[in-house]
Amino acid sequence: MSLNDKTYYHVQDITDGDGDFIGIDTDKNVYEFRHDPFEITLLTEPLETILKNNK
Repeated sequence: MSLNDKTYYHVQDITDGDGDFIGIDTDKNVYEFRHDPFEITLLTEPLETILKNNK
């Protein structure tokens, strides 16, 4: 997905099932993408921890 001249990759859906997801950019920064309201939040935990906590 490209947004604001930056490329992001979908990694995992967020467990609430409404289309929100965890993504990563080409610089290996991890984000939480929310669509309602639209919001992109930089996550500071390691990706492995984020994915384990999102099961």
